[in-house]
This record gives sequence, C-alpha cells and structure tokens, in this order.
Amino acid sequence: MRVSMNDDSRIYEDRLHSILKGIEEVYIESDLKGKITFFNDAACEKLGYSPEELAGMSYRDLSNQEMADRIYRLFNNVYRTGKPLVASEFEIITKQGEPRLMEVFVYPVLDPKGSVLGFRCFARDITDLKNAEMALKIAAAKWSATFDAVPDAICILDTEQR
Repeated sequence: MRVSMNDDSRIYEDRLHSILKGIEEVYIESDLKGKITFFNDAACEKLGYSPEELAGMSYRDLSNQEMADRIYRLFNNVYRTGKPLVASEFEIITKQGEPRLMEVFVYPVLDPKGSVLGFRCFARDITDLKNAEMALKIAAAKWSATFDAVPDAICILDTEQR
C-alpha cells in the first residue's frame, strides 16, 4: 500500500497535535517581538487564560518589568546566536496575579536559510519544587541550630532502643 505525501503530512500533523495536547508542560511559540502566536492547552491551564485571551499576548503581559527585561535579554541572545536557552528560571504572573516560577527552555524557530523567525518555548512550573527545597533548607537549619546549641551528647534511638 502506498501512502501519499498528504497522508504522511496528515499523520505527522496528527502526531504533533497529540503530543502537544498530551504534555503537561507549557508550550508557546512567539514571533520576534515576543507576541504569542501558538500555544498548547497546558499554557492556558497553567497561566489561567482562555485561548482567546492568550493569543496575541506578549511575555511582557505575563511578567513584571524587571523579569520582562531579563526575558528580553535572554531571548535576544537566542536570536543573535541561534542557539537555544537551556533551563533558565522565569517568574511568570498568572491571570489571577499569582507568581509562578517556571523552568524555561527556548529554541529558535529558523527559516530554511537559518534566520531566526521566532521562538519555541517549553516551560514547567517548578514553584512547588522550589518551595519544598526552601522548606527543607529551613528545617535543616533549625535542626542544626538546635543540636549545635546543646553542649551535651545527643543520641537518637528508635523504639527498640537502637
């Protein structure tokens, strides 16, 4: 059985659609000015915007001024070098005004000649992970401060006195 190019293209398109719909990570494409041109359902879910609201927004709409300036510098570096940005942390503000820390990977969208046309971004929300890390550091510091302050020897035993 022979498969036509149109069939191959349709299969490929269906596969990509299925992948983007199935992943929990945010996927966003933007033009060179940072205007969002394409996104997956997870982007709407994580950022709190409807598809109609998110379409055409800019990264500046999703961050404070300081973060927007940092994002611009990092994306500009991807534009100038044509090389991806791997695992940078951005604080994004959701529609509800909640700051969320995102681990972001940015890849250039290139034309056939290698010129950058825009950006592809994958992002995952690491807010809860960072909060857990901070809580662990605080608990470790309290534990250390408590036991370092005691001049006597301390033994910790289980219920069987071991």
